[in-house]
Amino acid sequence: MSFAQLRQNRQAKQASSFAQRTPLDKDSSVHQGSIQPTEAVSKKWAGSPELYKDLPEFVEIRSSESGRGLYVRSEGVKSIKAGSTILLLPPLVNVLSTRCLPSHCSYCHVEGPPSALKHCGKCKVVCYDSPVCQRNDWGKHKQECHAITRWMASGSGGPSGNKADNTSVPTEAIRVLGRLLWEMERSGPGSSWSQEIAHMQSHRSSLPPQSPAHGTLASLAHSLAKYLDITQDPSAFNRWGIQSARDLVDLLSKFTTNSFTLTDPVLTPIGVCISPSAALINHSCAPNAVVVFPQPKSSRPNPLMVIALRDIEPGQEILSSYIDITLPGPRRRHELKENYMFDCNCSACSNSEPDPRESLRCPKCTSLVPLPLVEAVTEGRTDLPGSPVICARCNSTLVNTADECQDAIKICRDALDSATNAQFSDITRALRYTTNSIALLRPIPLHIACDPLLALTRLHQTLLISKIFSGPPPSSLGEQHSRDAEVDEACGIAARNVAGVSAILPYGHPVRGVALAELGKLLCVDVDPSTETSPSSASASASASRLISGTRIVGENAAVPRGYARVELAIQVLLRARDELQIGFGRETGDGGGGQAGRDVRGMLQELEREVETWRKVNVVERGR
Repeated sequence: MSFAQLRQNRQAKQASSFAQRTPLDKDSSVHQGSIQPTEAVSKKWAGSPELYKDLPEFVEIRSSESGRGLYVRSEGVKSIKAGSTILLLPPLVNVLSTRCLPSHCSYCHVEGPPSALKHCGKCKVVCYDSPVCQRNDWGKHKQECHAITRWMASGSGGPSGNKADNTSVPTEAIRVLGRLLWEMERSGPGSSWSQEIAHMQSHRSSLPPQSPAHGTLASLAHSLAKYLDITQDPSAFNRWGIQSARDLVDLLSKFTTNSFTLTDPVLTPIGVCISPSAALINHSCAPNAVVVFPQPKSSRPNPLMVIALRDIEPGQEILSSYIDITLPGPRRRHELKENYMFDCNCSACSNSEPDPRESLRCPKCTSLVPLPLVEAVTEGRTDLPGSPVICARCNSTLVNTADECQDAIKICRDALDSATNAQFSDITRALRYTTNSIALLRPIPLHIACDPLLALTRLHQTLLISKIFSGPPPSSLGEQHSRDAEVDEACGIAARNVAGVSAILPYGHPVRGVALAELGKLLCVDVDPSTETSPSSASASASASRLISGTRIVGENAAVPRGYARVELAIQVLLRARDELQIGFGRETGDGGGGQAGRDVRGMLQELEREVETWRKVNVVERGR
């Protein structure tokens, strides 16, 4: 788990970068709403038994008012325990995002240095880490290779050369649709493969006339026709069973509705994939399962895995999240309605208690106080602009005026967008946006998980890591001290990130596990256990508990420990990361649980334990002199 991987996190616009549906449009006739198992009246789906044969025996498809969904069978099965693998599926179709084509194998998705990857000799776009991967992928890449070469030669995306730059390569949406159509053609319209694609639901009929999705789909259709070289003869789509413009829009809507973000072992988005069986899972903002890709291995297809986040009892529905659930409720519901075409009624959205994602936290009594809403009526609530925000429990004034709070939040949301846009071209400017915004919000007692504070914290962390570790190593004592101060700042920001996601995500969620692992790794940077006296293990454990819960944030209210104390703190944080990763990425992945991220954490723990043992031996010798 390198800092190069952590740096890639900022390339994803959605900072919680765990696997999600591709958020373009979602239809209420499909899916699916987020009705809890106790609320949905469901019955077994009466579809063809020849379909979805990759589903395990303990899972069944049921139909309800919200559409089809996956359930644990009611009889003859035990509950699914947290950390168990529910589904393990090779994606039917997957491609890497354009930015990852030069750095990842297009077959197994393992990342490697450019010098170790070999380009396809013809298109010079896709790369492989071994001849085995290239041979295994050739059946799917052959037609794609011709299409990419033709696209680049026509100047569709930009200049071309011996090795394509990213601007000249078709987008991942175009490339994955091309692979989908060619695979449908090879397997035939009557194959179970093609029938599962046909059974994926389309939102064409439910899109409102003013929906921006119409323009998105039209642009996608035009680019796809150009990629397939059929712009002069639209009837050529007939070879794939597409007889009309309506059929084409249906196919595109099925893709945008049911595709998943392909991620690496630390949740960085690296592409897109399609899996009809996994697409049967309905949405909840309080999911009991998560879609991950925890263990890519060279020369093997990268499997999609659905992991249980908590125990799921017989008869209960399996639910995952389509969107970033660190967003506050109104923004989640707006995104689901606009992009997925349904109203979410899950337990998180129907909860009337204050939500940390949209709350102030009283410094005196720690009560949550809803954020003021100025000059607007949202879900039955308004706030007067000139009124103070007062804690109902202890009567403390949290903010002098409601509009003061709301104005700061609006400014910082705009700054977050600007920082996100600048992160690729000007990291210094992006850091200035995040630094100033966090400073602007500091006088307001926002909960650490409140939006946009948490999103700014997460982006600020990845930007800091990029700044610190992308340059040359320190060459003087002054440069070393300067870098150490930057690392301490990054540790403090990472601790705030851990506290924020831990306040709103369930124990074992992979986002929590990865955040803990990143903090633990930062605490491991250039530490010297011989410079300080050893604290007790109990003291280190208590310090880690306070840090993770948010009651102690290193780098803000207290100095980041150095020497042996820092090593002990790193060990405690990494132990927490190991335990949570074993749930979020599965107990059976990565030769000990937690996928590749869990394996990396166990490796770091072993190194630290050896370091501690060496320190103890040296300390004993010195005391004996």
